Amino acid sequence: MSVLQVLLYVLQTPSRWLSGLKLVLYVLAGSKDVALKIDGIKLVCGLRAGEGVWCALRGLEYEPELRAFLALLIPGDTVIDLGANIGTYAIRAGKAVGKYGTVFAFEPLARTRRRLQRSIFLNQAKNVFIVPKAAGDHTGHVSLVVSGRGSSASVIHSVSGGEAHEVPSITIDDFIRTNSISKVDWVKMDIEGGEPSALRGMVTTIEKWRPAFLFENESGGAESANLLRQSGYVIGAVNLSGEFVEGTSGGNLFAFPRERMPKIFTHRTGHH
Repeated sequence: MSVLQVLLYVLQTPSRWLSGLKLVLYVLAGSKDVALKIDGIKLVCGLRAGEGVWCALRGLEYEPELRAFLALLIPGDTVIDLGANIGTYAIRAGKAVGKYGTVFAFEPLARTRRRLQRSIFLNQAKNVFIVPKAAGDHTGHVSLVVSGRGSSASVIHSVSGGEAHEVPSITIDDFIRTNSISKVDWVKMDIEGGEPSALRGMVTTIEKWRPAFLFENESGGAESANLLRQSGYVIGAVNLSGEFVEGTSGGNLFAFPRERMPKIFTHRTGHH
């Protein structure tokens, strides 16, 4: 998202004028980061394009699936957020699952992780835990290609103009086993095409816990959908009325285990 697009959005959205003024003042002061409070939560973002400003400013309107995802969470849920970035989903998910729920926020990029840590502190999100690793199909290390202009990073070398960094990686199956996690209800994935690799590293988790998924439908989206279908999942979108529309159109897709769909929609959205 360019600086011009951000400025146009702020000018056209009166509810964001104060936040826009704060951005300008921080830029003039030479600051690198700023904390913005939008829709009840504070997110720390960088002041350059691609460093989370758009995520923070848009709030609940950042992506159309965000509200639906939060509506489907219930208190006590365990959520795994792969590609947590500055906490757009993780912080809100932490509030939705409550004190008996848990969010594991995976963020391997150090500069983004520092902002995520500050966001967690500012929101007193004590049930959100950072995992400083990339999720993939093996435990060890991976080459993470980082965009030179922001917080985009990919393990499949798809980020243009990026610089490679070696970061620790772990399979979700190993993470669940070594941390004695008792259940997994949701997995959200936004890892720039690394979703299929992450899925191949959570075969046991999928078979045992049958979590629901929200995943990015861009590079790797079709492969992710196919892998989940092979595991007995139904792929589609959920609108704000709780209606599930099967298919693969949309920037982000939901995946529900076929055998759990009636239970999910009875208890989470009120639809049968």
